[in-house]
Amino acid sequence: MILSDGSKFKPTCVLDACTIINLIYIDGESENDFLIKKLEDHYRINVSEKVIKEASDNRFLRLKKLNKIGALNNVEKEIGRKVAHFRKFIKSNEDVSKSFGNDFFRTVKRRSDYGKENGEFYSVALSLYLSRLDSSHVIFYTDDKPAEEHFASFFRNQQIGKIEDSIDLLVFLYWRDPDFEKRDLEHLLSELHSQYATRVDDLLTVVRKYKEQQAYGRIKKIKNFLDGMEHKLDKLDFSGLKGLRESIRQHRRNHSELCNKLTEYEDVFELETNSKSNFLTKIRETLENLKEDRIYKFN
Repeated sequence: MILSDGSKFKPTCVLDACTIINLIYIDGESENDFLIKKLEDHYRINVSEKVIKEASDNRFLRLKKLNKIGALNNVEKEIGRKVAHFRKFIKSNEDVSKSFGNDFFRTVKRRSDYGKENGEFYSVALSLYLSRLDSSHVIFYTDDKPAEEHFASFFRNQQIGKIEDSIDLLVFLYWRDPDFEKRDLEHLLSELHSQYATRVDDLLTVVRKYKEQQAYGRIKKIKNFLDGMEHKLDKLDFSGLKGLRESIRQHRRNHSELCNKLTEYEDVFELETNSKSNFLTKIRETLENLKEDRIYKFN
């Protein structure tokens, strides 16, 4: 849609912490900021205060394997800069409460039947606020599949807009921006797949090492849970992963080291879905669609 001033209409979006981190990592370490610039060109971006805090707290979890201190410092500095860049898109809880009342967040929590006050919750509340404020649909981008599935009915019932993921965002930018080339989309999707595949492999290694290093008697009570997690990760089956983790956490007293380690892989546990497909499968299917020219780009 072309506006009266000749500019393109920009859809309103809300970004979750996991999506921000994914976009930052696949955008690379250079100061070119290709992806971030495209985002600003084509969206009216909004983020909640809670999301920025979560993105800041978790921005370095994927850097554990960098051994060279100099390299690590440079990458940390660059990632920190990119996370800070998103601060200018913050919509404060105070501003939302001023417009819609002090009980707005409590009402959203009750009507969405969601118990946590995390980034996903505040992003959904912000999406509802923006949809009513502008009388238009809003896109909430999150790569947290359990959260997406939980809030899907709330979005539908309230007619807020759509919940989509980083893959959908990249495809949208590809066909909308004339300078976003096919090779750019292919590279970014491949990098996104690599990021998650590496994380899954790393978590699988953590589980296997713990089983190998502990005496059978010590892990007897959680062995079935560890075996189940190992099997699912090996088969890229993310259904029930969080349940297995919670079962292990019930034995935290004797396995605190393992529980703390599992906490570092929240992005993998967020891949859990009730669907037969999953995030990694969707990336591969999108790459295949791109290869076969099934994604249309006319500019």
